[in-house]
Amino acid sequence: MPAPSVVVYKNAYVSTTAATRVLTQITVATGDIVAVVGQTGDFTAVQSFASLAQTAGTATIGAVTKRQEAGSASWCGNGLFTFTVTAGGTMTITASFGGSVTALFNTLWTFVATGCGGVGNTAKTVGATTTPVTASLTTSANSYVIAMAGDWTGIGSATTTLTPAGGTLDAHETDGVNDQSFAGSNYSSRGGHWADSGAPATTSYGVSVPTSAKYNLVVCELLAGGSQGGSKGQFLNQAIKRASLW
Repeated sequence: MPAPSVVVYKNAYVSTTAATRVLTQITVATGDIVAVVGQTGDFTAVQSFASLAQTAGTATIGAVTKRQEAGSASWCGNGLFTFTVTAGGTMTITASFGGSVTALFNTLWTFVATGCGGVGNTAKTVGATTTPVTASLTTSANSYVIAMAGDWTGIGSATTTLTPAGGTLDAHETDGVNDQSFAGSNYSSRGGHWADSGAPATTSYGVSVPTSAKYNLVVCELLAGGSQGGSKGQFLNQAIKRASLW
């Protein structure tokens, strides 16, 4: 079965005291699998994101599952949520923090997968101080793999690379939003995806920068194949159409 076709969306927020974050409205199709990684600059205070819910739009979704939470005291937090779209349309989702907010930078990454067989294995790494930081993941054939990390050290202008090679950067120090140039004050969002993992394997997925960092990492597998049928080209065309509406 072909790998899923995935459209990636980013919502980055400057430091505010808001208890929730409302994500940009997107268009989704029936059967899409959605994975959301919410990153915060301080796990101690807010414990990453506690919940995720649809708050507007014409689409309907199934139950939201919190798959992983990676965080450690005075470092960043990463929360991984997934759900299935049960009826297509427009969708706005809202993320809620797990604690009180005084002032916080945060970023949410939304991965909308068409032609997806479901959510496979997930993993996390907490409190890593050396690079590369990785988590071992056993994948099925042709999976789409996501690896997202929050770096509390927040070293400015550092070049992020993905491991293994061949992935695509989504979150990195030079993206121009929520990038920090000094340690400990906020954080850096780092990570990306591998569009097709190939043959079944157990692989360490993660990120690296050329200097030491303080990482919490979540990794997620989106399985190949979907119940809605259609060719890989059709899935890609649907993904391009949704991206043009965003």
